[in-house]
Amino acid sequence: MIETAVGAVYFVPDRLLDMSDPDRLPHPSRRPVVIMSDQEHNANRQWPIVLACPTTTKTTLKTPFNVKLRAGDGGVPDRCWIVVPLLQVLYKRDLSDHLGVLFEQKIEESRARLLDYMGMIPA
Repeated sequence: MIETAVGAVYFVPDRLLDMSDPDRLPHPSRRPVVIMSDQEHNANRQWPIVLACPTTTKTTLKTPFNVKLRAGDGGVPDRCWIVVPLLQVLYKRDLSDHLGVLFEQKIEESRARLLDYMGMIPA
């Protein structure tokens, strides 16, 4: 069972991800995701899921809530964006190839954008 911290970056088969485009054909490969759920839940071997945000290199999916990553941030191979509004449940068993962990500043920015998207930050 994979145990992972918030901000960890893993590859996930693209076919398992909802990228909010009904006409999109999945990549034949995989894409990086960023773990958003906390370590307490992630480390629980009886809890089989994590919350994760997919990444994209396409600017057509860009929103004010996305977080920009440079190539190498958290081990991502290319410049991309964390698509925060597409937070989704994934099974730990589907995570593969741990790429790295984001710097704390990017983790906090991702959390803040998620709270903002959910309307939980006062105006």
